[in-house]
Amino acid sequence: MNGAAPKVGKETLSSGVRWIASTQIAVQLGRLALAVILARLLVPADFGVVSLVMIVVAFVDIALGDVGTAAVIVQRQDLTDYEISSLFWFNICVGAASTGVALIASPLMSHVIDHPDVVLVFRVVAFSFVIASVRMAHLAVLRRELRYRDLAVLDVAAFLLNFVVGVGLAVAGAGLWSLIVGTITGNIAMTLGSWMFSGFRPSATFRWAHLRSVATFSLNLSAFRFVNFFVQQGDRFLVGAYLGADALGFYSQANRLVRYPLDTATIVYRRVLVPAMSRDQDDLARLRAAFLRSTGVIAVIVVPFTLLAAVLAEPLILALPGEQWLPAVPLIRLLAVVGLLQTVSGQAGVLLQIRGRTDLLLYWGFGSGVVAMTAYAVGLQWGVEGVAWGYLVAMAVLTVPSFYFPMRVIDTKLRRLWPELRGVTFAGGLLVAVSSGLLRLVDGSGTNSWIQLVVCSSGGCAAYLGVLVASKNRALIDLVAIGSPGMAQKLDR
Repeated sequence: MNGAAPKVGKETLSSGVRWIASTQIAVQLGRLALAVILARLLVPADFGVVSLVMIVVAFVDIALGDVGTAAVIVQRQDLTDYEISSLFWFNICVGAASTGVALIASPLMSHVIDHPDVVLVFRVVAFSFVIASVRMAHLAVLRRELRYRDLAVLDVAAFLLNFVVGVGLAVAGAGLWSLIVGTITGNIAMTLGSWMFSGFRPSATFRWAHLRSVATFSLNLSAFRFVNFFVQQGDRFLVGAYLGADALGFYSQANRLVRYPLDTATIVYRRVLVPAMSRDQDDLARLRAAFLRSTGVIAVIVVPFTLLAAVLAEPLILALPGEQWLPAVPLIRLLAVVGLLQTVSGQAGVLLQIRGRTDLLLYWGFGSGVVAMTAYAVGLQWGVEGVAWGYLVAMAVLTVPSFYFPMRVIDTKLRRLWPELRGVTFAGGLLVAVSSGLLRLVDGSGTNSWIQLVVCSSGGCAAYLGVLVASKNRALIDLVAIGSPGMAQKLDR
């Protein structure tokens, strides 16, 4: 391995999207199945406790753990093995320090949520910092070198272990520990696999000069992630701390069901398109075209999933986790729209990272964090549903402004984005109208929830795709071209 980054051809990019997309679809479907199985074996409070612990762990990880070094390895094209080794050893030190801080602070968790196992759970999960730090550089090397197949194999292997261990422990009556041990087992498998596949072996080299050379980029990015934590996790922390484990269980389950399809699109974007676009970071014309078209493709993917989740929230809950989770229905409706806005607008911030403008990313993080936390706090006065409404209002306010800085760094105007989103916006509106109409028809006939899901989602998707195909939507054609160039040509005729 050397400091030169490979050039990205169209076939390489298409192959990467196919590998990561197919893997993530399989993994996310598996995670959905895992969530449904565990939801029927565990109680909402178990999910609430684990969710709150994971939020605090994420906070410690952002504050101390992930200082932007992995992103530097992907973004910087001229790093040598010696520089990456310095970053690796720095990650190990930070990971160990994060685990130590978490262990010392663990008794405080008993004041955050009332549960007999919360302190012990937090102590066990704290070791995930060290586990993650050992693989951080190796996974970044795989992404930097566009090793999509290896990344896909790692994802699948880690998930399968998580699934087997988690379900096995839940069936054996381990309760919330099935969630914890399954997750940690998958993380260990990912760490071991990243060392096997990457080929990178850190030398005994550590120089502060190597860290100083990337300090501005990584520190700004780390500070942004720290601030952005309050946008991404602040809602759940407030729900758990003020409304209790049961409320957080319903909220986190609703968020989890919505996030499965969205995470697939986000992971494909960040693991394939971001490393690829990083190689065009100095070619504004290519970068601009890639960003605009990829935003359209992301929208084509996430719009049907989020809008159908909002319309079909009740039959979705009855068909999957079961009747005990019905209080999550209004939360799914709100968080589905939040997820749509967040996924589409969230890609804009990555563009600042690609261009190395993490300073602008940090400024945006401060502004969006204030808006989001204010909305959560106000919504908290009306309970868990009020927090979800606050999240939705915050995202509605932030979505359009979130593109301002990113569009400036690629020297284009915000209005250039609308043509990429116009067709999918109209198609999404038709999807909502058709699926809502069908739901009213089948709901009144007494059909079960599975039939309602199949009939309404099929009708809505048919209307959605029909509009996009009839209008020769470019984003849909770009998406189809990844898997079948011949089919894409037929659609474009």
